[in-house]
Amino acid sequence: MSVGALIASFRERVAPGNTPLMAPESAHRPTTHQTIVIHPLDFQEATTAKAAAGIGLVALDMDGTLLNFREAITARVHRALRAAIGRGVHIVLATARPPRAVRFYHQSLGLKTPIISQNGALVWDEKSRRPIHHLSISADLAKKVITFAQKMFPDLLACVEIIDKQYAEESMKLPPESSSSRRMFSPEFICPIDAFLRVPATRLLLQASVADLDDLEQAIQIKFPDKFNCFRSNPKLLQLTAKIANKGYALEIVARQFNIPQNRVMAIGDSHNDLHMLQWAGLGVAVANAHENIKSQADHTVPSNDSDGVAVALEQFVLNTTKRPKPTA
Repeated sequence: MSVGALIASFRERVAPGNTPLMAPESAHRPTTHQTIVIHPLDFQEATTAKAAAGIGLVALDMDGTLLNFREAITARVHRALRAAIGRGVHIVLATARPPRAVRFYHQSLGLKTPIISQNGALVWDEKSRRPIHHLSISADLAKKVITFAQKMFPDLLACVEIIDKQYAEESMKLPPESSSSRRMFSPEFICPIDAFLRVPATRLLLQASVADLDDLEQAIQIKFPDKFNCFRSNPKLLQLTAKIANKGYALEIVARQFNIPQNRVMAIGDSHNDLHMLQWAGLGVAVANAHENIKSQADHTVPSNDSDGVAVALEQFVLNTTKRPKPTA
């Protein structure tokens, strides 16, 4: 699909008249960002089973939590997830990844639930492959921050995620195919920035040296105060989303649509971008490989992602097949 056709399709999908999806009452919406509601979520197929009183929804971070070091779901974790689904528990994947990088796992688990994607900036209906809720960065603001970053560091790599597509400028030099960074930088469209930044952006990806990104992140916070939510998935990659976009905000949206109260939601994660959902959920669980400040703020800690931590959490708090541990200090 050409860039022009994609833009036309996007504009048609966000045209006025779409039925709004109810957003959390607690959310504050700065006018500098755009909240785009694409279509209402149809939960009829996903809610045929009723979960017994207890945990009714589990939100799972993927990298470092659900997936082991091989980026695989172990047999024990898979069995526990299928057992929870069989009891009517909604399993929701919550990740920084775009939907296209989640699809294999979502399908292999037989999930019908929406995906919390792009660090919570996007709630995605995989069945229809359409956005449900989109917290975006205005095109003008996205262009300004990219221009600002490239003036500071001319060798900086910048990519733009718009819904489930990635775009890059013609002049950008991509990392080599063998680089671990290449997974994040795989643009489907390479063209001038003005050709694709005519619609709101979902997420900006900026790659440079650790020292350069340290300086850039601080400079962005000063130049564009309260405009962006910044996250470093690794020291050489800075991700920018709309200020209020986070996994906790998106999880609240999904839980409300499933009519699952906050105290019946469990979230499991390992990194800084998981903190909002661990804090919002009635039960926040950290895996043992999580950052220390994440573990200190979680309600419980389970074994690492390489030791079936997600399975342990499900067995203890959802399936009730093991003795529950005492809360962590």
